[in-house]
Amino acid sequence: MLQRILVSLMLLVMSVYAQAQGIDFRLSSESAEFNYLMKTTTKIGVGGADVGMGLFWNENDDLLANFKGTVSGALTGTNRSVSIGGGIKFVLGKVDRLDDDSDNEIGSLAIGGKIAYIFPATTPMSVYVEGFYAPDVTSFADNKSFTELNIGFDVEVAAQSRLYVGYHKMEVDFEDGLSDYELDDNLHVGVQLSF
Repeated sequence: MLQRILVSLMLLVMSVYAQAQGIDFRLSSESAEFNYLMKTTTKIGVGGADVGMGLFWNENDDLLANFKGTVSGALTGTNRSVSIGGGIKFVLGKVDRLDDDSDNEIGSLAIGGKIAYIFPATTPMSVYVEGFYAPDVTSFADNKSFTELNIGFDVEVAAQSRLYVGYHKMEVDFEDGLSDYELDDNLHVGVQLSF
């Protein structure tokens, strides 16, 4: 049931925004994530707003839909090689924990930020750290918190495409007091394309 709701919601929003601004696809040995970007700034170091939605899944049959909106820009002053930003991420999905016989539904509204250092080079490239956190007060369904961390290195290979490598950790904490459940804890590679 939840899967049908997630897919229906994604198709509805995608039909409203029939002209995508871009796509982002990330793979690891145990997980994958696809994001549909409705508004994005592909160039490294250029500030602006990023709005998108996507699906994350892993080999344990966990499935999460997300909607993310962030803004970023260069720091004022003389250090323009540092970009900083923040935003929100809404996640909704189901997980299939090994310590529980039934599927658990999760939902959270997380707040987060990103900081990046842009290397002064002919080919734009950067290192970045991005994180999101939702405490108990903004989490619902079966979970009481949501945490996500991205650390990576990206390079702009063409005017409208970026390649990146990094580390992704995502976990939820449940109401029943069982241990934190890791949805992802892997190195990944990805590509972001804009149209």
